[in-house]
Amino acid sequence: MRPVNPLLVRRAVEAFKKRRIILDYMVGGLNDAMTAALEAARIIHAPFTSEEVDALNAFQANDYVHPFTCPTNHVPDRRPMATQAGWICPHCDYKQDWAHGFMLENPLLQTWPFPPTAGDADAT
Repeated sequence: MRPVNPLLVRRAVEAFKKRRIILDYMVGGLNDAMTAALEAARIIHAPFTSEEVDALNAFQANDYVHPFTCPTNHVPDRRPMATQAGWICPHCDYKQDWAHGFMLENPLLQTWPFPPTAGDADAT
């Protein structure tokens, strides 16, 4: 049997450790992504806090996403308003007591679908 070169063994062990660190990082990133996806998919229920009401109404006002709508065809607007008691339609008695958790991520929506760049006139 050939003698084992200790330098090659040490390099192999170091390479294995580096790969393990990278793999751990990748798995950790995947876990973080899965956690974020589950958080975004959660459903929240009334009563909403005043901060949640503000975020939900900001989401409703965002033209880049489809808002919740009242099933009755009100002209010109079918969007219910968020209140602490839940969603209410200002034109009829329609109510809804839930929202998507991602709707609370109002700062994210301010730049969706594209974040401003340095060349944008309104970039801060």
